[in-house]
Amino acid sequence: MFGTYDLAQFAKKGSKEEDITWANVASDEKTWSITFDGLKFKDGAPVSTKSERIMMDTGLTYALVPSDDVESISKSLMGYSITCKPPGFTGKLGLYVCDGCGDSSYKSLPPLELFIGGKYFEMSVSSYIKKDDTSGECKLLLHPYDTSVGSDSKWVLGAEFLQNYYSIYDFKQRKIGLIESK
Repeated sequence: MFGTYDLAQFAKKGSKEEDITWANVASDEKTWSITFDGLKFKDGAPVSTKSERIMMDTGLTYALVPSDDVESISKSLMGYSITCKPPGFTGKLGLYVCDGCGDSSYKSLPPLELFIGGKYFEMSVSSYIKKDDTSGECKLLLHPYDTSVGSDSKWVLGAEFLQNYYSIYDFKQRKIGLIESK
């Protein structure tokens, strides 16, 4: 839908205009990048991140996350008895492999919450870590990458995150609106 948005069609039932969280696109950006103000687990456990921005990419399936932030999330998972190891170089997009992903450990994992536009937005457990029931091994679905120049590092969020939110791209006002989707 171009030129407008339709909360009744795409947002969670009962959503109103004031439920939309708006975040301005960074003035020096040519992409849909907005300020990223922190990360924590839903149970309150903080995760230290260095990234300053998040880019929304509706054409990407997963999340690209700067390596330092993936490493920080990996370390934080140790508090839930899950130990993750960085991928070896394979020439492909690698994933952290995690041990200790038994049923009880995996089921105890809380969602991640990303602070955007003054509000926390949830990233479900199945959106950031996948369990192989056969091997008991897990893989972080946060693909480590480092393409940022200077101090501006950013996450690139794709469908794994956006499938849970109706995202509104206001080209004229240079802002992105997020609201829980149906």
